[in-house]
Amino acid sequence: MRIAETRLIPYGFIKQEHSYVYVCPILDRQFSVCIQIIHQQIKSQIVDNETQEPYIVWKTHPEGRFVQSVRSAYDQVMHDFFQHCCIVETYRFAQTNRIDAQMPTQATFPFRKYPSYGAYKRHGKWYALIQCIDKEKLGIGQGPIEIINVKANASQCLHRLGIYPAWHMNKQHWISIGLDDTLTDEEILSYIQDSFDRTV
Repeated sequence: MRIAETRLIPYGFIKQEHSYVYVCPILDRQFSVCIQIIHQQIKSQIVDNETQEPYIVWKTHPEGRFVQSVRSAYDQVMHDFFQHCCIVETYRFAQTNRIDAQMPTQATFPFRKYPSYGAYKRHGKWYALIQCIDKEKLGIGQGPIEIINVKANASQCLHRLGIYPAWHMNKQHWISIGLDDTLTDEEILSYIQDSFDRTV
Protein backbone atom coordinates (compact mmCIF):
# COMPACT_ATOMS: atom_id res chain seq x y z
CA MET A 1 0.00 0.00 0.00
CA ARG A 2 1.23 3.47 -0.90
CA ILE A 3 -0.08 6.87 0.17
CA ALA A 4 -1.10 8.94 -2.85
CA GLU A 5 0.27 12.32 -1.76
CA THR A 6 -1.59 14.16 -4.53
CA ARG A 7 -4.87 13.06 -2.88
CA LEU A 8 -4.07 14.35 0.61
CA ILE A 9 -4.78 18.08 0.27
CA PRO A 10 -8.03 17.60 -1.70
CA TYR A 11 -9.09 15.15 1.04
CA GLY A 12 -8.53 17.79 3.75
CA PHE A 13 -4.93 17.37 4.88
CA ILE A 14 -2.86 20.47 5.66
CA LYS A 15 0.75 20.48 4.47
CA GLN A 16 3.23 21.38 7.17
CA GLU A 17 6.99 21.67 6.89
CA HIS A 18 7.79 17.94 6.75
CA SER A 19 4.38 16.32 7.02
CA TYR A 20 0.69 16.32 6.16
CA VAL A 21 -1.86 16.58 8.99
CA TYR A 22 -5.58 15.77 8.98
CA VAL A 23 -7.97 16.32 11.90
CA CYS A 24 -11.46 14.83 11.86
CA PRO A 25 -13.95 15.46 14.69
CA ILE A 26 -15.90 12.43 15.89
CA LEU A 27 -18.74 11.74 18.35
CA ASP A 28 -20.32 15.22 18.31
CA ARG A 29 -16.88 16.84 18.42
CA GLN A 30 -15.99 15.31 21.78
CA PHE A 31 -12.90 13.79 20.16
CA SER A 32 -10.82 14.18 17.04
CA VAL A 33 -8.91 11.65 15.01
CA CYS A 34 -5.54 13.14 14.05
CA ILE A 35 -3.62 11.58 11.17
CA GLN A 36 -0.07 12.64 10.37
CA ILE A 37 1.85 11.51 7.28
CA ILE A 38 5.65 11.76 7.28
CA HIS A 39 7.54 10.19 4.36
CA GLN A 40 4.87 7.54 3.65
CA GLN A 41 4.61 6.71 7.38
CA ILE A 42 1.18 7.04 9.03
CA LYS A 43 0.77 8.13 12.64
CA SER A 44 -2.71 8.44 14.12
CA GLN A 45 -4.23 9.17 17.49
CA ILE A 46 -7.49 10.16 19.15
CA VAL A 47 -7.47 13.50 20.96
CA ASP A 48 -9.95 14.54 23.67
CA ASN A 49 -11.10 17.94 22.41
CA GLU A 50 -11.85 19.23 25.91
CA THR A 51 -8.42 18.49 27.40
CA GLN A 52 -6.48 18.51 24.11
CA GLU A 53 -4.73 15.40 25.39
CA PRO A 54 -4.40 12.06 23.61
CA TYR A 55 -7.28 9.75 24.54
CA ILE A 56 -5.64 6.43 25.44
CA VAL A 57 -8.44 4.73 27.37
CA TRP A 58 -9.56 2.95 24.18
CA LYS A 59 -6.18 1.18 24.17
CA THR A 60 -5.72 0.55 27.91
CA HIS A 61 -9.34 -0.35 28.75
CA PRO A 62 -10.96 -1.45 25.48
CA GLU A 63 -14.15 -2.84 27.01
CA GLY A 64 -17.29 -0.80 27.60
CA ARG A 65 -19.94 0.63 25.30
CA PHE A 66 -18.59 4.19 25.22
CA VAL A 67 -15.00 3.13 24.53
CA GLN A 68 -16.29 0.82 21.80
CA SER A 69 -18.15 3.76 20.21
CA VAL A 70 -14.90 5.77 20.20
CA ARG A 71 -13.02 2.89 18.60
CA SER A 72 -15.75 2.40 16.01
CA ALA A 73 -15.70 6.09 15.05
CA TYR A 74 -11.90 5.99 14.80
CA ASP A 75 -12.03 2.86 12.62
CA GLN A 76 -14.52 4.56 10.27
CA VAL A 77 -12.27 7.60 9.85
CA MET A 78 -9.21 5.44 9.17
CA HIS A 79 -11.11 3.22 6.75
CA ASP A 80 -12.29 6.26 4.80
CA PHE A 81 -8.74 7.67 4.75
CA PHE A 82 -7.30 4.40 3.41
CA GLN A 83 -10.00 4.20 0.74
CA HIS A 84 -9.51 7.74 -0.54
CA CYS A 85 -5.81 8.46 0.03
CA CYS A 86 -4.01 5.15 -0.44
CA ILE A 87 -3.25 2.93 -3.38
CA VAL A 88 -3.03 -0.80 -2.85
CA GLU A 89 -0.08 -2.12 -4.82
CA THR A 90 0.61 -5.79 -5.26
CA TYR A 91 4.23 -5.44 -6.26
CA ARG A 92 7.32 -3.53 -5.22
CA PHE A 93 8.07 -1.41 -8.30
CA ALA A 94 5.96 1.08 -10.26
CA GLN A 95 6.20 -0.52 -13.71
CA THR A 96 5.24 -3.91 -12.27
CA ASN A 97 2.08 -2.45 -10.73
CA ARG A 98 1.19 -0.67 -13.97
CA ILE A 99 1.60 -3.92 -15.92
CA ASP A 100 -0.37 -5.90 -13.32
CA ALA A 101 -3.29 -3.47 -13.70
CA GLN A 102 -3.46 -4.25 -17.44
CA MET A 103 -3.03 -8.03 -17.39
CA PRO A 104 -5.72 -10.09 -19.14
CA THR A 105 -6.38 -12.08 -15.93
CA GLN A 106 -5.88 -11.63 -12.19
CA ALA A 107 -2.77 -12.95 -10.47
CA THR A 108 -2.77 -15.91 -8.14
CA PHE A 109 0.00 -16.34 -5.57
CA PRO A 110 0.67 -20.08 -5.41
CA PHE A 111 4.06 -20.17 -3.66
CA ARG A 112 4.00 -20.25 0.12
CA LYS A 113 7.77 -19.71 0.21
CA TYR A 114 7.54 -16.75 -2.23
CA PRO A 115 4.22 -15.05 -1.47
CA SER A 116 4.91 -12.07 -3.75
CA TYR A 117 5.36 -14.21 -6.89
CA GLY A 118 2.29 -13.68 -9.05
CA ALA A 119 1.19 -16.32 -11.57
CA TYR A 120 -1.22 -15.50 -14.40
CA LYS A 121 -3.19 -18.28 -16.04
CA ARG A 122 -5.32 -18.96 -19.08
CA HIS A 123 -7.33 -22.19 -19.11
CA GLY A 124 -5.43 -23.27 -15.99
CA LYS A 125 -2.01 -22.85 -17.65
CA TRP A 126 0.53 -20.15 -16.92
CA TYR A 127 1.17 -17.49 -19.51
CA ALA A 128 3.11 -15.16 -17.17
CA LEU A 129 4.90 -15.18 -13.84
CA ILE A 130 6.11 -12.10 -11.96
CA GLN A 131 9.00 -12.55 -9.52
CA CYS A 132 11.34 -10.32 -7.55
CA ILE A 133 14.92 -11.57 -7.80
CA ASP A 134 18.44 -10.20 -7.43
CA LYS A 135 19.89 -8.64 -10.59
CA GLU A 136 22.91 -10.89 -10.08
CA LYS A 137 20.80 -13.82 -11.25
CA LEU A 138 20.41 -12.12 -14.61
CA GLY A 139 24.05 -11.03 -14.72
CA ILE A 140 23.22 -7.31 -14.66
CA GLY A 141 24.56 -6.09 -11.32
CA GLN A 142 23.15 -6.21 -7.82
CA GLY A 143 19.94 -5.24 -6.07
CA PRO A 144 16.32 -6.30 -6.48
CA ILE A 145 14.51 -6.34 -9.81
CA GLU A 146 11.03 -7.56 -10.67
CA ILE A 147 10.77 -9.62 -13.83
CA ILE A 148 7.96 -11.15 -15.79
CA ASN A 149 8.42 -14.52 -17.47
CA VAL A 150 6.35 -14.94 -20.62
CA LYS A 151 6.14 -17.53 -23.40
CA ALA A 152 8.08 -16.51 -26.48
CA ASN A 153 10.49 -17.73 -29.10
CA ALA A 154 13.58 -16.88 -27.07
CA SER A 155 15.99 -16.92 -29.99
CA GLN A 156 14.08 -14.04 -31.60
CA CYS A 157 13.95 -11.87 -28.45
CA LEU A 158 17.18 -12.14 -26.51
CA HIS A 159 19.00 -9.52 -28.60
CA ARG A 160 16.83 -6.81 -27.03
CA LEU A 161 17.98 -4.79 -24.05
CA GLY A 162 15.83 -5.65 -21.01
CA ILE A 163 15.07 -9.22 -22.14
CA TYR A 164 16.94 -12.14 -20.57
CA PRO A 165 17.03 -15.95 -20.71
CA ALA A 166 14.08 -17.16 -18.66
CA TRP A 167 14.75 -17.35 -14.93
CA HIS A 168 13.70 -20.81 -13.67
CA MET A 169 11.74 -21.62 -16.84
CA ASN A 170 12.41 -23.43 -20.12
CA LYS A 171 14.89 -21.07 -21.79
CA GLN A 172 13.79 -22.08 -25.29
CA HIS A 173 10.11 -21.28 -24.85
CA TRP A 174 10.15 -18.56 -22.18
CA ILE A 175 11.92 -15.24 -21.63
CA SER A 176 12.33 -12.94 -18.62
CA ILE A 177 11.61 -9.24 -19.09
CA GLY A 178 12.90 -6.71 -16.58
CA LEU A 179 10.15 -4.53 -15.13
CA ASP A 180 12.49 -1.58 -14.63
CA ASP A 181 11.31 0.72 -17.47
CA THR A 182 14.00 -0.49 -19.87
CA LEU A 183 11.12 -1.50 -22.14
CA THR A 184 7.95 0.59 -22.31
CA ASP A 185 4.70 -0.70 -20.84
CA GLU A 186 3.32 -1.04 -24.38
CA GLU A 187 6.25 -3.21 -25.49
CA ILE A 188 5.91 -5.46 -22.45
CA LEU A 189 2.15 -5.74 -22.89
CA SER A 190 2.64 -6.89 -26.46
CA TYR A 191 4.88 -9.74 -25.24
CA ILE A 192 2.27 -10.60 -22.60
CA GLN A 193 -0.52 -10.68 -25.20
CA ASP A 194 1.59 -12.96 -27.40
CA SER A 195 2.18 -15.27 -24.44
CA PHE A 196 -1.53 -15.22 -23.60
CA ASP A 197 -2.37 -16.15 -27.21
CA ARG A 198 0.12 -19.02 -27.13
CA THR A 199 -1.52 -20.49 -24.01
CA VAL A 200 -4.45 -22.61 -25.21
